[in-house]
Amino acid sequence: MACDKSVERGARAGCRIALTGESEDPVEKQTFLWSSSLGAKERTGYAWGGIATESAKVTATASNGWSASADIEVTARQWNSTGIKLDTEEKYTGEPRKQNITRVGFYRLKGSATPARNISEGTGPWDDRFYIKNPPDIQGELRVAADYDPDANKQPVYPLKGTLCNLILEDTKITSANYRDVNTKCGSLNAYKGVRLKIIGHEKEHAAGYQQCLNSNLTKQVFKDLEKLTGTHQHVRYQVSNKNGTWGIYWTRLQAAGQWASDVNYSAPFYRFTTTWIYESFSGGGHSANVPC
Repeated sequence: MACDKSVERGARAGCRIALTGESEDPVEKQTFLWSSSLGAKERTGYAWGGIATESAKVTATASNGWSASADIEVTARQWNSTGIKLDTEEKYTGEPRKQNITRVGFYRLKGSATPARNISEGTGPWDDRFYIKNPPDIQGELRVAADYDPDANKQPVYPLKGTLCNLILEDTKITSANYRDVNTKCGSLNAYKGVRLKIIGHEKEHAAGYQQCLNSNLTKQVFKDLEKLTGTHQHVRYQVSNKNGTWGIYWTRLQAAGQWASDVNYSAPFYRFTTTWIYESFSGGGHSANVPC
C-alpha cells in the first residue's frame, strides 16, 4: 500500500494498493475495508482518497485477511495576515444620513470577514471532518455624507426653510438647494469645506485603530489558529460563529480597537440641514479611549 506522505490542508491525498511480485490472489479479486484514525470507513476498491483536513492513519484490510496501514501528514497553509491594508479613501453616499439624521460619516469593516462562510468538509479518510477553506477577507470603507461631496451635482437638495441668509431667501427661482450652493451664497463656503476635511480625518482615526489591530501579533496568531482549526462541524462552527469562540473573541477586540477617534470641533459656523436649515459651528463625534488590540 502506497500513500501520500505529506500534503497541505485542503489538498487531495490518499492511498493505493498494488501487487508487488507474484500472488495467487490478485488485487482485482479482493475487496477492501478502508478505515481512518479519524473515524471514516468505506468498503471500496484498491484506492481511497479525498480532501485532507488533518494528519491521519489510513488502514486497508483485504478480504483475504491481509492488512496494512500508513500515516498521511497534513501540513499548514501559509495564511499571511500582514498583507491586509484597509482602504481609507473616502466615498460620499447617503448612508450616514439614513442611519442617523445628524451623522455625517463612518468607517466600517466589510468583506467576507466571518470565516463561517468558508467552512468546508473533508472527504474520503477525512469524511465528516471540517476545516476553514480560505482565510478571512477583511476590508474597510470610509463613508462621508453626500452633503459634503466635492461634486455639487451629486449633493442632495433640501427645502429652503429655517435659518438662511437673505441671498438665498430672496431668490424666488429656487425652492431647494444643496450644502455647497447655500454656503457659497451665504459666505460660509470655507467653513463648510473645512468641516469636510475634519470628518474625513476623524474617520481615518477609526481606520488607524482597526489597522493597528490587523498589524498586531494577535491577528497573526488568530490566522494561524483558524488555519489549523479542524474537527466536527459543530466544533468548527462554534469556534468561528460563537462570541466565545476563537473568531468571536478576536472580532470583539478588533472592533474595540477601531472605536476611538478624537472630537470634530470646528469653530467657524456654516449652514447645514437637519429638519430645517441651521447656522452654527460643528462639534461632536468624540469616542471612547483607544483600546489597543
